[in-house]
Amino acid sequence: MSTHFFADTSVLLGRSMRHIFRSVDTIITTAITPIALMLLFVYVYV
Repeated sequence: MSTHFFADTSVLLGRSMRHIFRSVDTIITTAITPIALMLLFVYVYV
């Protein structure tokens, strides 16, 4: 395992977060998808 594991992970996470926050479509998708799935399972299986 790399000795710079946490530093490398934080750099990659920061880059990923910057890309996500610049894309409005990604923000909307990640916010709405879990809510839609929860409502689907609540009303289908209850």
